[in-house]
Amino acid sequence: MKDDSGSPPDVDPIARLLGQAGPRAAAPAEREARVRAAVRAHWRAEVDAAARKRRLAWAAAIVAAAAAVAFVIGRGWWSREDRSPGAEESIATLLRAEGSVHLAGGGPLKHGDTLAPGGEIETGQDGRAALSLSEGSSLRLDSGTRVRLAAGPILQLERGSVYIDSGVSRARRAFLEVRTKLGVVRDIGTQFEVRLREDELWVSVREGLATLARGGRSFAAPAGTRLVAGATGEVQSRAVPVLGPDWDWVLAIAPEFRI
Repeated sequence: MKDDSGSPPDVDPIARLLGQAGPRAAAPAEREARVRAAVRAHWRAEVDAAARKRRLAWAAAIVAAAAAVAFVIGRGWWSREDRSPGAEESIATLLRAEGSVHLAGGGPLKHGDTLAPGGEIETGQDGRAALSLSEGSSLRLDSGTRVRLAAGPILQLERGSVYIDSGVSRARRAFLEVRTKLGVVRDIGTQFEVRLREDELWVSVREGLATLARGGRSFAAPAGTRLVAGATGEVQSRAVPVLGPDWDWVLAIAPEFRI
């Protein structure tokens, strides 16, 4: 079917005009060559500019890295120069203190103070302290406690009570050890208390497992157990609740929770 003009009704008028115009004449070869050469030259300039930027960026990065290395080396050299002979890294940091907490034979300690290996901390009858050890364990000291901190990590308990939370899954370089005149306590990833009385040593475990080495023998203390080592050599095992008054002092000196 055709319309009044004689053309099929489905043919677009624009398409009809283009068909009547026919193909465009090809550009002269000389003009096409000039256009291609100009486009290629512009593309080549852009590529070269990008390459120069990359080279400059790499050079700047290398210079910055060299400067950073030089700064770190220089800082380390100066820090060694400034450090007194024999000075060592800290082994513990004080997180909380209540009442009298001080270095044995020294001044009082406050929040944020660090202790070097060999430092001896003491709490008065009204004092308690919470510390974090550099190897990752948490340490709390009850009133009337005196303990020496050594590398290893090793705690030399002279009197009083310490509570240790070493965790059950934390990857550590070494197991913590508490030495006393009545035996050596080692943790196997646990929460436990070591209390040294005048003639007895108590090892009370809330969670995990600890061991007591004494007189060439080793005694295991799982959770809910208290080992009582007397001055004459005997070691008794008793049940101890993992919650209750025996642990109140531990909760009272817990470090403040930080978000």
